Amino acid sequence: MGTEPRCRTGFHHFLARAKRGRENHLTQDDFGLIVPWEGKILYEQQDITNMPTHKKVGAGIVLVPEGRHLFSGMNVHENLIMGGYLKEAMKRMDESLDLVYSLFPVLKERVHQRAGSLSGGEQQMLTIARSLMTRPKLIMLDEPSQGLAPKLVTEVFNTITKLKAEIGLTILLVEQNVEPL
Repeated sequence: MGTEPRCRTGFHHFLARAKRGRENHLTQDDFGLIVPWEGKILYEQQDITNMPTHKKVGAGIVLVPEGRHLFSGMNVHENLIMGGYLKEAMKRMDESLDLVYSLFPVLKERVHQRAGSLSGGEQQMLTIARSLMTRPKLIMLDEPSQGLAPKLVTEVFNTITKLKAEIGLTILLVEQNVEPL
């Protein structure tokens, strides 16, 4: 028995879970971090099941994994630049920086601060912002509220809602904390 979620462009899609389970494998399968046992993954009518991760990013798919994987010794600006490593993203670096700073004004205030010294909520915002530097069409967020204070959880979910509303991003959200949604 397999999972067959369908994501429509420009929509918010949500997978809830009560405990750690198969849902985080879904994002890992989609992104190629683990090999699916069966079936295939289609994106824009193309089979991407065995496509290398860097090509998935180039096709407009990004994963924001749980755990806020940042370059903690680098500052906010350097982390964002690391997110814009694709040739197409490099051409639009200034435009992308303007976009993420407009979505996350606190990051602009902390541009020279080391990522490791940011609060948990700010680190999560930086992780999401870095993923936006490639100008994706689909963003997969795995447990973005993990380990955050309730006020920060609301702030992060408000930002996720803005991503859909302001830039028309398709969002696949895997989350255990369904209260703020």
